[in-house]
Parts: sequence; C-alpha cells; structure tokens
Amino acid sequence: HSVTVVKLRSGDWMLLDPTWVPGVRELWSSAEQQQGFLMGIPGGSDLMITPVSPPENHYWKLDAKSKISADGGLTTSITLEAEGQSDAGIRRVFQRSYMSSHGHYFRSLVLNAYPAAEITDYACTDPYDLSVPLRMSMKIKIPGFATVSGDQMIFRPIVAANPFSDFVNAAELQIDTTLTVRRYGFAARCSKLSEFNETIAIPDGYSVKWKPSFRDFSSTASDFKAAYTVSGQTVTVGVRHALNKRLYEADEWSGFRNALTERIKFTQSALIIQK
Repeated sequence: HSVTVVKLRSGDWMLLDPTWVPGVRELWSSAEQQQGFLMGIPGGSDLMITPVSPPENHYWKLDAKSKISADGGLTTSITLEAEGQSDAGIRRVFQRSYMSSHGHYFRSLVLNAYPAAEITDYACTDPYDLSVPLRMSMKIKIPGFATVSGDQMIFRPIVAANPFSDFVNAAELQIDTTLTVRRYGFAARCSKLSEFNETIAIPDGYSVKWKPSFRDFSSTASDFKAAYTVSGQTVTVGVRHALNKRLYEADEWSGFRNALTERIKFTQSALIIQK
C-alpha cells in the first residue's frame, strides 16, 4: 500500500501511514522498520530505509504480587502493560472481535494455563482509547499451584510460566532456536522489550532451598538479564529481554539465539522451598 510523507521544519521527512494508524498508538508502523522506500516528491528521491525503533518503544511488561499458602495455593495480583507494536497486537485482538467478547481474551489465556484458577477481579483499559498504553489487571486464586511433597514445595512463578505466551503477546517465543548457525539474515516481528517482575511471599517456616540462575547476554541483536533474590520470606524475580531491532544479519544469530534460549530456560525453571 502507499504511505504518506510530510516535510518537517527541520527539513527532515516524516513517514505517516493512514491505512495503519487507526487503532494504533504510532503514526507509523514500526513493524516495518528497516525497509526500503521511495518518496514520490518533486525532483524524485533516492532509496531510503525506515529507521530502527528502539525496543523500549515497544515494551511488554508483566508485574505480579503473589503469595504461596501452606497448602500450595497461590493468590496473585498481576498487571500487564504494553506500548507501541506490543500494544497494537493486543488491541487488534479486541478490534477484530465482538465487544461482548473483549473480557474473555485474557481470562481464557489464564484458564487455559490453569483450569482450576478463579479470577476474582479483572479490569482493562478501553482498547479504543489511544491516549494511554493498553493496561490489564487481574486478581487470581489458583489452588494446587505448587506441588507439595513432604516438607518441600516446587513451583514456577506466575511470570515465569506466563499464561500470556500466545503469539499475540510473545511472538518471539515461536522463533525456532534449533539452528546453531544461520547462512542468511532473519527477522522478528518488531523490536521489543519484555520485562517481568514478581514478588512472592512464601509461607512462614519455609525457606528457599533452590532457585534458578541465569547467564546475562548482551549483543547488537538482543539482551537478556534475569535474577532471583531472596529476603526473608520474600522472593523477587526480575527479567529483562530486549530484541534490539526487526531485521538481523546472519552473524547476529548467535547473540539473538543466546538471549532467547536463556529466556526460554527462564520460562521452564522452577523454585523449590522447604519447611
């Protein structure tokens, strides 16, 4: 399709996309960064490349405050917030469905992951209000969340298991990491910053017997950092995973793959507490 350009006072040209903008908080789709384009302007134009959009412009954040009970149940309050193209992907789900079904999308992801869950509170910003990033909050009770074995419990924190890992919220997890070497360049959907933070209150009389550890990675392609910290009866989880652009050269695969496989390791790792 055709897009529009406007010349700013500085002399720079700004891209606008009126076919894409409705329902999106960007005036230009950063899902089309690093693509060639020609401007139809008087005097003609050389081939130009759409700029890289920093991952921070497309953040996806999941925060949780959780409590594990002595019988292995979980109560948690979660908040999901998205911006840029991460925001746009979620809004598209709502905009292409009946308004009466809007409340079911996030709920269904939780119930698919945890069939016994009880969602006690739910709120989401209006998907048609573009003045603020999309934000969803939920309170959940999950009986039997932790596996109890004698004096021990084992569980994956809610932000690690992450019920919101479908293609809309976490397309990067669908990328095949089995290849160790690439001969050609590759692409992600968009640059993106994923952040996960959770505080977990564990029962009195319990302590952390084992917590996972992760390697930090940083490259032109992608960054990853994750850590569990323990203070008394509180366990804190913090994760940051950045996809630094959309299109990558073949020699950037190693850095991209290292960060992504460590992210996958995080999603599969559990915590063990003991009485």
